[in-house]
Amino acid sequence: MKLESNMSSAPVASHKRSSSEGVADPDILERAAQRYLQMSTKEFVEKWNSGFFKQHPELAHKAADVALLLPLLSAR
Repeated sequence: MKLESNMSSAPVASHKRSSSEGVADPDILERAAQRYLQMSTKEFVEKWNSGFFKQHPELAHKAADVALLLPLLSAR
C-alpha cells in the first residue's frame, strides 16, 4: 500500500504574535506547587533539593511534574 502526502492543499492559518506570547507566566510554578503538592514554591524547592520526594513515592510523580517548571525560576 502506498500512502501519499498532499500537504500543499492543507489550509494554512495566519497568526500574528502578541507581545506577551511565548513568555511564561512567572507564577505558574507557584500555582503548580500549590495545586499538586499543597505547598509553596519555596517549600517545594527546599524539599526537592533535600531529596524529600525520593522517600515519598506517593508524591514523586507529582513532584517530578512540578520540577519541570523549575527553569522558570531563573527566568524571573
